[in-house]
Amino acid sequence: MDEHYRAFFGFVREPFATDISYAEILKTPELESVKVRFDYIMRLGAIGVVTGEVGSGKSTAVRYALNTLHPSEYRSLYITASSGWKIRSKPAPHSAGRQHPIPEHASR
Repeated sequence: MDEHYRAFFGFVREPFATDISYAEILKTPELESVKVRFDYIMRLGAIGVVTGEVGSGKSTAVRYALNTLHPSEYRSLYITASSGWKIRSKPAPHSAGRQHPIPEHASR
């Protein structure tokens, strides 16, 4: 976060850092709702997917829910999908027409 924004809002540190402790997470009804759904998924032994708008608190909600699991019994796996990495095919000049996946951002 830019120092000017931090000073303007009176922040002493980055408010949306990923290293925020469990105790510092604001427990909102929406956050508790994610936790209830997470617990249900765990009871079923299922796989869950958390989706939402950028900045809506997906990562924080998952970290909040994961905090209640014993680390020697469970492992979490974060898989991030971003629309900034669209895969498309484009023939390479030396490939005689074979298609190779190229990240969208690499063709600029």
